[in-house]
Amino acid sequence: MKKIKFLNNPKFKTVIGPEIFRIFIVVVSTIIYGIGLGWFIEASAVRMYAGGIPGIAQLIADIIKLSNHGELAEGTRSIIMFTTILGLNIPIFILGWFGVSKRFTIYSIISVSLQAIIIGYIKVDIFKGVEPSLLAIFGGALIGVGVGIAMKFGTSTGGFDIVSQYISLKKGRSVGRISTALNVVIAIVGGILYGIESGVTEAGLIFLYTLVTLFATMITIDKIHTTYNYIEFNIITDQPEELSAKIIEVVNRGVTIFDGRGGYTLQEKSMIYLIVMNFERHKVLEAVKAVDPDAFVVSKHVSTLKGNFFKRTIA
Repeated sequence: MKKIKFLNNPKFKTVIGPEIFRIFIVVVSTIIYGIGLGWFIEASAVRMYAGGIPGIAQLIADIIKLSNHGELAEGTRSIIMFTTILGLNIPIFILGWFGVSKRFTIYSIISVSLQAIIIGYIKVDIFKGVEPSLLAIFGGALIGVGVGIAMKFGTSTGGFDIVSQYISLKKGRSVGRISTALNVVIAIVGGILYGIESGVTEAGLIFLYTLVTLFATMITIDKIHTTYNYIEFNIITDQPEELSAKIIEVVNRGVTIFDGRGGYTLQEKSMIYLIVMNFERHKVLEAVKAVDPDAFVVSKHVSTLKGNFFKRTIA
C-alpha cells in the first residue's frame, strides 16, 4: 500500500518519475550507441570512423598505432578511447551547461561516462568478417538510434550532440545534418592518415565507408529526433478562459481564442490556437485533460515559423 501511495504522489508523477524515466533512456540509448560503434564500426576489416568525440578518439588511437609501426596493445587502445572520450567532452559540457540546459548536460555526463566504458572496455567480436558496407550501414544506424532516442526524450549522448543541439536551438537547423557536417572532417583526416600508410585505394575505402556510416547516422537521427520541431494546437472547448489560463501557466506561451459555432448543434464554441515546441506538447495535453477532458484537440507539426516566437531549451 505504501508503495502504491508513493507512486501516486503528485511529486513522483511530475518530478521523480520523469527523471527516473530519462535516466533509463540515457542508459538504453548509450548502450545502443556503444553497440553500434564498438561491435559494428570497430569490427570492420576496413577502418571506418563513427564521427564525434568517439571518432576523434579512434583517430588518436590510430595515429599512435601507426607511429608505433602498426602496433598497439588492445589494453592501451582501450585506455586511449576511454580517456579521450571523457577528456574532450569537458569543454563541450561547459557549452551545454550555459548554452543548452543544465539538466540536459547532466544527462550527457552520465551518458558519456557509460559510453566511455562500453566503447573502451566492452569488446565483442561476433561481427568480424562481415562485409564492411553492412557494418557501416547498421553500425551508423544504431549510433543514430542511440543519439536520436536520447535527444527525443530530452537527454544526450554528449559530444557533438551538444554542439549540434546548441546550433539547432539558436539557428533552427537540422540536428543530424549539423552533426554530419562536423563529422565529415574526421572522415577526411582518417582517409589521409591511412592513405599515407597504405595508399590511395585504402584511403578512398576508408573515406567512403566512413561517409556511409555518417549518413546512416544522420538519416536515423533526423527520423527519430523531433525535440526542437514545432507543434500547432487547435483546441475546441467550452471553457476557453480557464483552459487558456492553464496553458499559459504550464508552458508560458501566448494563445489566441477564436469564437465559433458547432456546425451540427449550432451551439457557441471557442477554439484556442497556439504553437509550442515538441517537448512542450505533453504539458499542453495535461493542461487540457485537467481543465476540459471533453475538449476536441487537433495537433500537427509546423515546418516553418517566423515572427515573435521564443525558442526554449529543454528544462
